[in-house]
Amino acid sequence: MLAPLNAPAAGEVGRRPAVPRFQDYPLSAKFHTFITSLLVVAFWFPSLTSIGQVNLNVILLPLILPYAILRWPAVDVNARRLIYLPVILLLLVAALSSLSFTFTEQPFLVFRVLYSQIIALAAVVTIVALYEGRRGCDRIISLMAWGGSASSLIVLVAKFVPALGAVLFRHGDRTAAFFKHPNQFGMAIAMIAPVLVAQMITIPKKRKLRVLQLALIFVGLVLSGSKTNIGIFAVGCALSAVGALAVTGQLRRNPLVLVPLTLGTAVAAVGATALLSYLNPRAVRLMTAFATQGEIQSTGSRKVLWQQSLDAGLDRPFTGVGAGQPVNLVVAHSHNVFLDYFRTMGIPGLALVGGIVLSVLSICLIASIRSKYIASNSDRSIVLALIISCVSYILSNQLSDSFGPSTYPIFWSCVAMLALIASQARPGLARPGQ
Repeated sequence: MLAPLNAPAAGEVGRRPAVPRFQDYPLSAKFHTFITSLLVVAFWFPSLTSIGQVNLNVILLPLILPYAILRWPAVDVNARRLIYLPVILLLLVAALSSLSFTFTEQPFLVFRVLYSQIIALAAVVTIVALYEGRRGCDRIISLMAWGGSASSLIVLVAKFVPALGAVLFRHGDRTAAFFKHPNQFGMAIAMIAPVLVAQMITIPKKRKLRVLQLALIFVGLVLSGSKTNIGIFAVGCALSAVGALAVTGQLRRNPLVLVPLTLGTAVAAVGATALLSYLNPRAVRLMTAFATQGEIQSTGSRKVLWQQSLDAGLDRPFTGVGAGQPVNLVVAHSHNVFLDYFRTMGIPGLALVGGIVLSVLSICLIASIRSKYIASNSDRSIVLALIISCVSYILSNQLSDSFGPSTYPIFWSCVAMLALIASQARPGLARPGQ
């Protein structure tokens, strides 16, 4: 059995285990950790690594999954227990979707769902197996922040470079960046924002860098024109900021700290509206004229899609129309994850996706309860931020994407980090006043 990378030395049982530096890893661990890091960065550029419905990231999986499986017995037992149920459910969804090959009209599209489950499994298993504790989570968060901010910076440049803009602004004044649809891009970058806010407040080191990354992510979100995710970004960041202030004790010691936070939010909202009206006038029109028929066409379209999806599921309640099959000739999915799984895989699919959502929410609840045993203020605030990110993704998928292969691995990366940090919580580790 491989020894844990963060095993405590003799006489240190009961203390928080020390995590070695990357330079101290064995050569094999360095290689596989590097490949996993490459995979996490590639999550942000799916169109560059895809051919049709197949993402070439699968080429990396044989390089890391065998080693991750070998290391599995050495992984912290608390982390393993947290993710056993969702891993089993992901495997069951993969098995159920594979049955669609036998009867669906477009069997090649089944790979869309199959890839989603495989890459989600790869993300959660390899991250939990190869990255350990706080330092490992810091690396993953850093990689995700760089991926999100870099893609946002590229689309900002594309706004002023016509040749690049013709490629990245395929949806008029909205950009999907390197994703298939603007909503997917908005959903992905909105997930990492609460974590950056928590780090910005609780970790003085590299604070200016995180402010810059958060600003770039906001600009990218504006350029995506995804009004749902702009709202989720605002609420998620506000909750993360208040949570971080409460965790660090600043809110208890000085409740008036909310005043500059509120004023700063108001100023940011005015500035954001001005930036939004300059970079993406359509998004402003959608928000200010939300009740007009012409501007809420997308909302009406979703209602039609939901009804079509419900009818299709009721027509074939036990098998569905087949995993990955489109709603119609134009729309690929139902814009609601529960209806999409019901439409495509019937009642069994609906039960499994419901189980996945409940298992993730249970991890969030367990992590929240265990966070009182976490010694570090920054770790506790990051746990809260990751919970916000996971819940926001689930909420977003009630209106868009339906756990699509572009955003799904980013979501499971957040779940894996949540399991990693929560698994380090032990009674007696928390130090009063920290």
